[in-house]
Amino acid sequence: MEMSVTSLKYKHFVSLVLIVMFSCLSNMNVVATEQQQNELPFNFQTVAPANQRTQGNYFDLDVSAGEKQEVTVNLNNLSETDLIIKPTLLRAVTTKDGKISYGMHQDELIESPSVDITQVIELPEAVTIPKNGSQELHVTINVPKSFNQGTILAGVELASKEKHSATTNQIDNTYAYMFSIALHHKKAVDPLVKIEDSQLNFIGNQTYIETPIINPEVGIQRDLKITTQLIDTNTDSEIESKTKKELKMAPESTMNYEVGINKLSPGTYSVQTVVEFSNQRTIKHETQLTVDENVEGPQTISEELPKSTTNNHALYKWLTTIIVVLIVTAIAIKIYQDRQK
Repeated sequence: MEMSVTSLKYKHFVSLVLIVMFSCLSNMNVVATEQQQNELPFNFQTVAPANQRTQGNYFDLDVSAGEKQEVTVNLNNLSETDLIIKPTLLRAVTTKDGKISYGMHQDELIESPSVDITQVIELPEAVTIPKNGSQELHVTINVPKSFNQGTILAGVELASKEKHSATTNQIDNTYAYMFSIALHHKKAVDPLVKIEDSQLNFIGNQTYIETPIINPEVGIQRDLKITTQLIDTNTDSEIESKTKKELKMAPESTMNYEVGINKLSPGTYSVQTVVEFSNQRTIKHETQLTVDENVEGPQTISEELPKSTTNNHALYKWLTTIIVVLIVTAIAIKIYQDRQK
């Protein structure tokens, strides 16, 4: 009977520890979710002018060559501290997977763009919003006189810092938003890209065929369909054939397009890249690749590297918490067992 009661107490203790452990994990997850949903200490709202094409918290404007226009962004401080907003102008770039993003990544820009966005869009250095107050940010747009077709595209990052007095030792917290500015000429650009020679690229245990594709036009290339075919020239047989659809390219940008492949045996291969537009126009390019014995690559490869959006810091914290809870649980069980002897 003593054994049965002790066993029951032990099971009750373990159950209690497990309940506490899962409660801790559950609470941690709730806290992370709440943190993600918390609003930043400020927000913004663009004021749509008469030449706005579509409605949204951005500027999507019909313009003509040589025009000058000022647009307004309303900034609202939701905090009890003055905020300094620093706007930064960003180039529109094209990611490896055919999406438009914003940044200053030099490898994603063409060498000599015909449009210098720093001459087209003027921003103030900074704007101060009083606590619980509002302030206007004015953006000046100078459309180039040479702009005769297509779209000029840029992004504006709004980064804020809490304004502390010089005597305090508080750490500045930085927050940011981003909105886009698109300036459209009534004449669209022709569907056109340039395809450069492909090369093998090794990333970790993955092997890729990387093909630079350039949009030389001052305009967005939409709904692209890209097919990459790998052929063994010795046997004239197809090794790989992969297609991606509905890709986009920012104006005057480069897409370092990547396709995952299996490890190649030594030999000579042909990489055939075909870009197809929505109007059925196609542009083709062929590259000859030679793989020798000294090329080191992985044994196998998945379709393509996963693009993780996980917050690594949060993941490590979560795993650390699990390990700590398990260790504490094991120690508690051991102490409990020793006391029962």
